[in-house]
Amino acid sequence: MAKDESSSSSASQLSVFCKICMETARVAEMFRNNNCDHAFCHSCLSRYIDVKVQEKCVLTAAVKCPEIGCEGALEPELFKHKLPQAVLVRWADALCKLTLPTSRRLFCAQCKVAWHYGTSCGEFRKFEEGIEREREEDLLLLKVAKDKKWKRCPSCKYFVEKTGGCLHITCRCGFHFCYGCGMEYHSSQHSACGGSL
Repeated sequence: MAKDESSSSSASQLSVFCKICMETARVAEMFRNNNCDHAFCHSCLSRYIDVKVQEKCVLTAAVKCPEIGCEGALEPELFKHKLPQAVLVRWADALCKLTLPTSRRLFCAQCKVAWHYGTSCGEFRKFEEGIEREREEDLLLLKVAKDKKWKRCPSCKYFVEKTGGCLHITCRCGFHFCYGCGMEYHSSQHSACGGSL
């Protein structure tokens, strides 16, 4: 049992060299990225990521391992318990919204649509589907109105269908107009359109 205790205590005493601060630190104080084998101390890596986020490097590419020539990407998920919360929040926020260089409009990095602050990608997708459905219904209504030659009330623009009777229409908004010419209907003497459709 003494052998197990000595091997575990010697493992915790192992030192690793951090190439950022140029100091050695215990293995427990180092972070090793899953995408490469380079290790750096927690405080150096935290500052490195924070600087990359502040410089907006995250908006054009992933944060790469600080080792010169290494292309290993650093992933926020691996740092959840190692970085200060403020750094993680800034990093996650930067990853979620990217700026398109040509239009300068924001979009969501996850679902590649317009930035939808405070709404999950799934909720936003449902909202967009609802908007698209409404747009299709509006187009269908316009087609029916055109085919059936419905008129719009000059006041509220609501569609009105004439099914019989005279040309004098009283819209639901209370506006009186002639179904034939669309002019306001002042009296029973209206003759602006000659009384025909």
